[in-house]
Amino acid sequence: MQIVASVTEVNGSRRAPDTVVVRPVDPPYFESTLHRFPDVSVGDRLDVVFDPQNPARIAAADGPLINGSALVVAGLDLLSLLALLFALAAAAELVRRAWARLRGDRRPGPDGSHR
Repeated sequence: MQIVASVTEVNGSRRAPDTVVVRPVDPPYFESTLHRFPDVSVGDRLDVVFDPQNPARIAAADGPLINGSALVVAGLDLLSLLALLFALAAAAELVRRAWARLRGDRRPGPDGSHR
């Protein structure tokens, strides 16, 4: 069911609100919390979709599928994972070379010279 709701409360930091509490303008009256929503402030009106049997299941009709801050965090997580993989590959190569030197391994290198 789609209705118009008024924003009654915005929680979170000034730069990126975490949640928004909305209350329908017309009956049925209830308050519910949105976790994904467009840029709003207290008193703004939103089109929301909710389940009449379970008003807690509510979403902004024109809300984003995911918050921009979640995308930034996911991107940073991927970059740090990539850096960790490169660091592990470099560490493995260093351990391999140190182990070869300790064993006295004198196999020729890729250019034909002994290391």
